Amino acid sequence: MDFDVFEVILLSKVRSDMDSKPSNTGTHRFIEGESYPFRVINIISLPETDEEYYVLEAFSGKRILLKALYYRHYNLKSGQELLCRIDRVNCNGKIYIEPRHPYYRAGELYEFDFIREDIIYTPSGDKKNVIVVKDIYNNEINCICRDKFFQTSESGKVRCRIEQIKKGRLLLVHPEISSENELLNEGMTYRFKIVDTDVMIDGEEYHILSGPFNELHIIRKENYEEYGLEKGQFINCIVDKVGSQGKYLIEPEHPYYKRDGIYDFVYLRKDALETTYGEKEEVLVVQDIYCKENYVFFQQEDMPGISAGSTLKCRVDRLRRGRLHLSLHDALRKK
Repeated sequence: MDFDVFEVILLSKVRSDMDSKPSNTGTHRFIEGESYPFRVINIISLPETDEEYYVLEAFSGKRILLKALYYRHYNLKSGQELLCRIDRVNCNGKIYIEPRHPYYRAGELYEFDFIREDIIYTPSGDKKNVIVVKDIYNNEINCICRDKFFQTSESGKVRCRIEQIKKGRLLLVHPEISSENELLNEGMTYRFKIVDTDVMIDGEEYHILSGPFNELHIIRKENYEEYGLEKGQFINCIVDKVGSQGKYLIEPEHPYYKRDGIYDFVYLRKDALETTYGEKEEVLVVQDIYCKENYVFFQQEDMPGISAGSTLKCRVDRLRRGRLHLSLHDALRKK
């Protein structure tokens, strides 16, 4: 995989920064949305499933598993260095990454071979008009066009915009579709209406929400029991992620906690979580106002002297699936 000038500069800078610091795999924190250099160490098969994974190592020494099935066409080799975007860090410290595509870039326009028109349905039953195109690796990909008309060139190609790259696949949209008025924008808050509740999908109960453009979205009911959600209710939701094929993950506003807010939590105990690649990382376990347990990641040098039952001030970094992602308030960090 070839690097452009920016990638070479970034790889060199981060490698230099990491080499000048002692490796500490248990406390090095990744930031969602940022890109970090990784090296391909090996490819392994997990005995439980026989699925193959690439073993990637950051310059901090932290290792991450990447499902090989999604990236066969990337032609990754042992010893290769590549930039990866931190797509998500869940509340248990598990890291999900997206390697930079060897050819395509998000936000850019490309010509694709036209195959056919089609209609797809989301899990909530929402209908989307698409055309099916072929990329340079001969993968068939849906391009969201709503009611837009695509014009093909004499060579049978159409221009599509890459909205996102997820698990090695492209999320394509018609070039005239604006993220501001026809697609929900990741990180923005919109008003939604709960049009149905207690809907069973694959054995799980869901709420169905209608968005600002009358598109339908689903959220798992059990994740939001304390929110008091009811049919006919209007709520504000942030667009947390845009998945493959235009699937939006939305997060309702919490009835009490707000992002970046600082709140008191009841400290319960220390614990150790198994994170990516079997590593152990110490966390603080705290209790919120609904008596739910939440994890707080910390660095040993920042650890305040506290005892069970005492109050601990934490910042709400984000919310996901009704769970709080917390960090120690700066005032508590040891100098």
